[in-house]
Amino acid sequence: MNAADVTAADVSAADVTVIIPTRDRSALLRRALESLRAQTLAPTAVLVAEDGGITEATSRVVHEARAAGLAITHIASQGNGAASARNEALTRTNTSLVAFLDDDDLWAPTFIERVTAELSTSGVDAVVTDTRIDRGADGAVPHRVRLGQYREALYRNVGFTGQNAIFRTDAVSAVGGFDPNLRALQDRDLQLRMLRAGSTFSALHEELVTVDQSHSMTRISTSDSRAVGYQQFCRKWRKHAPAVARLKMWRNMWIAQRHSARRYRRTAGRAMLALHHVLAFGYRPARRAVERVTISRQR
Repeated sequence: MNAADVTAADVSAADVTVIIPTRDRSALLRRALESLRAQTLAPTAVLVAEDGGITEATSRVVHEARAAGLAITHIASQGNGAASARNEALTRTNTSLVAFLDDDDLWAPTFIERVTAELSTSGVDAVVTDTRIDRGADGAVPHRVRLGQYREALYRNVGFTGQNAIFRTDAVSAVGGFDPNLRALQDRDLQLRMLRAGSTFSALHEELVTVDQSHSMTRISTSDSRAVGYQQFCRKWRKHAPAVARLKMWRNMWIAQRHSARRYRRTAGRAMLALHHVLAFGYRPARRAVERVTISRQR
């Protein structure tokens, strides 16, 4: 089914499945499900994909949500990470729209209503909203989505986090869902592959998603997976990027290395980031010199 085949009537019925990957975080999952129950437009289905097999604690939370009226199904994934859990749930999705919510993040009550309304009028394959990043004692920081072409998304954070969007299911399935081989940046990789396949995105500039960075449980941003994931991402996409974009991709990778939990990664990241600044300092003068020589030869 193409994006053009999904009519306003399809969207007004909230024909959307929400996929939540989780593992050993039942308290956070309960909070995420409460944000779904509070939606002004309920989803057709919720799939909780538990990475590594079903546990009693998660089953209890799912049962509570089902008893409260949420159309929820609990499935087991093989323990290969959140990307695999999302993909397993995606194969069981029967709705025209799909959304992905991390178990430690929250949607505003109007998220589904506002985003599906935008999808019905815009005809795009995905609508992405602004977010708020909750840093606990340091306060909340707004993050505005800045969508562009796929080359831009190669080397900068455009505000697409995966859980702040609703997608046409066929557009996500057409590119095979998330890449389970990446330890981080799986959301950005999905966006890039969708853009290269011809999918269209639009931005809804409303802060409808809260990204929780205040809790003490393990997150990609606070684990060594971030540094490894950046390396994998750079290796996968560097051949598609021009020289300047590759330099920025490497810079982001070195920043991730600098914050790694492992000392040798931190040391390497700091050294390479310092080298990057030296090269960047001389890049513009060198480019201008080359341009002057080129122009003089043309004359």
